[in-house]
Amino acid sequence: MSAVCPNDRGRWRAVQAFKEESLPARVLGVSRQGYYAWAARQQRGPLARARPDAELTEQIRRPRRASDEIYGAPRIHADLRELDGVRGGCQRVARLMLRRFGHRDGRRSTGAKSGSGSGG
Repeated sequence: MSAVCPNDRGRWRAVQAFKEESLPARVLGVSRQGYYAWAARQQRGPLARARPDAELTEQIRRPRRASDEIYGAPRIHADLRELDGVRGGCQRVARLMLRRFGHRDGRRSTGAKSGSGSGG
């Protein structure tokens, strides 16, 4: 049977459509426990941190655009704290920036540094 990613909503919803969960679960390759865990997450709704994180991500966009997307997490965190009074840590800003914008805060990756290195 095939493995199912928890985000594969189509399979979970297909199982949900049936009254008897065991047959479609077997056909679609999902476990009954996995189905019930998914159903509980659907009823519970978003986690408590999801909404504040979404709001902070929106607040991050303004100073990021104003800096032509050059500022990293430490400077954006300082701007948010100074100008808007936003509470929260720099690591949280860095995590949200990485998740939303897909890059770290301007650090170089490990690799060759500039310069010839031959000495002359």
